[in-house]
Amino acid sequence: MNNLEFDKALNEIFAFVDVCNEYVQNTQPWKSGDKKVLYELSDSIKAIAILLWSFIPSSSDKIAKQFKFDIEYDNITKPLKVEGLKSFKKGEILFKKI
Repeated sequence: MNNLEFDKALNEIFAFVDVCNEYVQNTQPWKSGDKKVLYELSDSIKAIAILLWSFIPSSSDKIAKQFKFDIEYDNITKPLKVEGLKSFKKGEILFKKI
């Protein structure tokens, strides 16, 4: 980002998204209900939203509101607060089909 190489920054972010997607497929949290896996995925979504804020601020803000965290770079390494995850409601669709 400091060198204005936005394509490389996005490639790195989406490489992490790919790792997360693979993790979801391997752990299948919809079957196991493993709370640790669900927390790890929620925390990863937090990091992705923060990293993507410069590119898609509106969507990142919606994620932050749903997961109850502030979009601040320092929050990437801070654990997601569990109390914010106890009462999820179905959120709006971030990216509607065209």
